[in-house]
Amino acid sequence: MGLSYSTPTSANGLPNTSSSGPQTVSRPPNSKCFAVLLRVSWVVLSILIIISLVMSIAWLILNPKLPLFGVNSLTVSNFTLSDHDSRSVSGDIEIFARNPNKKIQMYFNNVDIHLCYRGRHVISVSSNMTGVSLDHVENTAFGAALKANSRCFRKNCHNSLCSVKKKDFKKLRENSSSGDDQAVNFNVKMLVSTTSRAGNWFTMKGSMVVSCRNLEVTFSSPKAKGKLKEGRDHNCQVRHFSSD
Repeated sequence: MGLSYSTPTSANGLPNTSSSGPQTVSRPPNSKCFAVLLRVSWVVLSILIIISLVMSIAWLILNPKLPLFGVNSLTVSNFTLSDHDSRSVSGDIEIFARNPNKKIQMYFNNVDIHLCYRGRHVISVSSNMTGVSLDHVENTAFGAALKANSRCFRKNCHNSLCSVKKKDFKKLRENSSSGDDQAVNFNVKMLVSTTSRAGNWFTMKGSMVVSCRNLEVTFSSPKAKGKLKEGRDHNCQVRHFSSD
């Protein structure tokens, strides 16, 4: 006995096709846009990862080192220990710099030099160093005239830079005197902006804080020009470095 199937009919006797059979669901347009954006995001992320890996490998190969700094000479005029008004103080300083890298050139963009006395800002200068460069394992020296800034004197705007931590304050040498000579110990703080390059494919900009401590300046009289004592280590240390 065979089985027979009948097509459902509606009330008017016509076949009913709305309630049976598979139906095709169309994908909303938004889902296609989302898929495209997801693919683009993955491509961009992959490119960034590749660039980061290449830069990391280049960094390891080049092994960049920070520049070395020191003070060649320093003179200070019109400075008295009893008078904290530094508006009449002036000075001159010569800094030497050395690039220890064999594969990297260094360019100086800007150097801010601040003369400090026991945590207090005295005089400073800001120099645009555009054009000053250091080739591979090369030395250079640059001088600057230090002077007081009356605006900064009223606001103490550089005292935070010259401040000395309590644990480091004991490392500062005390002033001394021998006959008519008075030896005063200064600190120099520098804010240095540099650009490092290796050929045309590697460029890195950065800024650093350089500290030169216990620079002994000898005054023959209160009104005389003090000069940096010779025969001592006047090298500086890079205290902080950040890449831009």
